[in-house]
Amino acid sequence: MNVTTDTITNWELNRNEPKLTQIPKIISFLGYSPILHQNPIINYRMQNGLSQRELARILNIDPTTLLKIEKGRVKRMSKEVKTKLDCLF
Repeated sequence: MNVTTDTITNWELNRNEPKLTQIPKIISFLGYSPILHQNPIINYRMQNGLSQRELARILNIDPTTLLKIEKGRVKRMSKEVKTKLDCLF
């Protein structure tokens, strides 16, 4: 993973968090995902090392819209976006 043992110790002691891009490598090393968000979209993003901006680009939506979806603030979602989200899971 190209990190020091001090970095890993700091992760374990919750002094800091791994970078988003390191999370897929951590999951691969551990053999399971330590990410346990209730929101499946956030889980997907984190497990794949994607920022909101990157996932929004994949879904072809505005990052602000993705933020609202993740927070449950979207009352209506287009069929196209719903289909794309369903394909992720």
